[in-house]
Amino acid sequence: MSSNGDYVIHKLLIAQARIEDSRTTIYQKEGTVTYQLKMKNSRAVFSEVQKKAGAFPFNVRCLEDEKRARLGLQEAVQHGLIKPYEVM
Repeated sequence: MSSNGDYVIHKLLIAQARIEDSRTTIYQKEGTVTYQLKMKNSRAVFSEVQKKAGAFPFNVRCLEDEKRARLGLQEAVQHGLIKPYEVM
């Protein structure tokens, strides 16, 4: 009976560690990467992130305009300036 209980616990652990397909809302600025962002919107969002969050993780909702922020974060994520935290 303990092997069946171990199997259930193992299945629960696998289910908890699976990465979801939904969009992430938590990001963190990378301190070592440098890149000159091309889009004006991306530069504005990155500047806002530096002022509000610094090196700490932040939620997209804490930024002034969430829709504009998502668009601006795309370029920063593509070039490694900002790291997304995957949804588990």
